[in-house]
Amino acid sequence: MFKQFCYILTLTLLSSCHEINIDKEVKYTMLLDSVLFYQQELMDSMDSVKLNYCLQKAFNRMQLLESPSLNEFQKQWLYHEKSAYQKFIRYKQL
Repeated sequence: MFKQFCYILTLTLLSSCHEINIDKEVKYTMLLDSVLFYQQELMDSMDSVKLNYCLQKAFNRMQLLESPSLNEFQKQWLYHEKSAYQKFIRYKQL
């Protein structure tokens, strides 16, 4: 009897933990959706002239980040910034 009670208690705890994790995932998904929606609204509201200016700046910075004079450490250090500019340029070309 006690063993069965322990099994039931364990299953109840596991299912409640699973529900908590699902609730967290739902909250994170809703947060991500709202951030992406807000980002899309901002991108849609930007003036095309300003957008073209930012795009040209991104191209110029990409050229600087691809400079042959950079050593391996500098390339690794700037990798994430370069990746962000590449994503921005790719997104705007779509």
